[in-house]
Amino acid sequence: MKNVILTGGSSGIGKAILEILKSEGFNVINLDIKKNNNSFYLKTDLSNLNDIKKSFIKIEKKFGKIHALINSAGVTFSGNIKNYSIKNWNKTVLVNLTAPFFLSQLVSKNMIKNRIKGSILNITSIGAELGFPDNPAYQASKGGLKNLTKALAYDLSKYGIRVNSLAPGYTETAMNKKSFLNKTLRKKRAERSMLRRWGKPKEIAETAFFLISEKSSFTTGQNFVVDGGWTVKGF
Repeated sequence: MKNVILTGGSSGIGKAILEILKSEGFNVINLDIKKNNNSFYLKTDLSNLNDIKKSFIKIEKKFGKIHALINSAGVTFSGNIKNYSIKNWNKTVLVNLTAPFFLSQLVSKNMIKNRIKGSILNITSIGAELGFPDNPAYQASKGGLKNLTKALAYDLSKYGIRVNSLAPGYTETAMNKKSFLNKTLRKKRAERSMLRRWGKPKEIAETAFFLISEKSSFTTGQNFVVDGGWTVKGF
């Protein structure tokens, strides 16, 4: 059975990914601040590198080999650039960018040591592709994660380790609850998509599964946008 570390597996897209992986026979290790009873769980504050390291040591001790990593956890704090708080900036960058780098570093060392040609997947956002208002830290962190994916793919290719990223469009999750419950915003964002609707977490999760499975064995360094056509829509 293959061991997969997944961050943010207790809600939203992460939870949908966890459920698909479990159904496909993977052993999922969920790192999150809240519990999901459907997998092995370690309460982990992803804004704290010491907490991440402690969790990883426990994982290695219990499971040994790691075959895949999915960095799905993310935070967002809206605010205008004129008065955006440094506290929110720092936490966003820590969770959305630094934690994925640190975990990728830890996991890739495990893969190299055990001669595993594994897979790493980073969940970014269409916020890494386009400009959106009043959320500078989220966009910067997701844009950085997109390019970190390319750097990791290059550096780890010599070991047969693949690294890709997946950019969801607007999806029906708790993170987007406020705008989804606003009928005006929900409709406006649905119409911006070619498919004229929001995405479902399972639709994002299906692509995530493809990207860490052997079905994508010749794919690395790529960014997959799953947004119903939002980012390529013209008039």
